[in-house]
Amino acid sequence: MLEALNDKSEPNLAHEVAELRKEIAALRAELAPVPSLIVTGRQALDEFKRLQIPGGTVTKHVLR
Repeated sequence: MLEALNDKSEPNLAHEVAELRKEIAALRAELAPVPSLIVTGRQALDEFKRLQIPGGTVTKHVLR
């Protein structure tokens, strides 16, 4: 493989490998786990209270 990269008859091979590495990095980033959207305990109570406050940021978006 290294010989192929150094071969002058295939100048685009190194570029293609670099592009594939970028694509793999992007795919890995997309597959990274996301933080859980489920809240429990005190955090759930705080979010519920925030939703009930008139003029709260979530309430404004929901009522539009």
